[in-house]
Amino acid sequence: MTLDEMIPERNTIVLTRRKWSPEWTISVDIKPVGRSYPYFTNILQMTGYKNNGYSKRIPLVSFRPNSRALHISSAVNGKGNHSFNTRPLPLKQWSNLKVSQRLLKNGVYQYGITLDGVVLHTIINHKVRTFQNVKLYISKPGKEPAHVRLKNIKVIDHGNDYE
Repeated sequence: MTLDEMIPERNTIVLTRRKWSPEWTISVDIKPVGRSYPYFTNILQMTGYKNNGYSKRIPLVSFRPNSRALHISSAVNGKGNHSFNTRPLPLKQWSNLKVSQRLLKNGVYQYGITLDGVVLHTIINHKVRTFQNVKLYISKPGKEPAHVRLKNIKVIDHGNDYE
């Protein structure tokens, strides 16, 4: 699935899936266009059944408080909030973020974060799951959306027949 340019709005569901396999990629171009807030502001969140526990953030992408640094969190190794923070994104410039979990040739899954083509973080995920009743929010309910523009939003479930 690929989406055109959009501005995040609270409680906007752009994708639903009955199943979300352990092998996936989410890629998005992000352009900060406004001020930051003294609290986390949401950009996107993929979330599973009941939006709690291990399936709550698969992944979540937000801005950190008082910053344009990305806070990326996902379900990794039994921890529902495995987090990584990036450098601040430049104001009014496009940056490409890719968050993925891929099956490697040796049979293990690697979770990774890439920003503008540079790999920032990888970890082997020994506790992968297939999640049920998944929704992609841009932006999630109950949280202030970040002041950004998004484009080239690509969501790929490599383990299922659809994109």
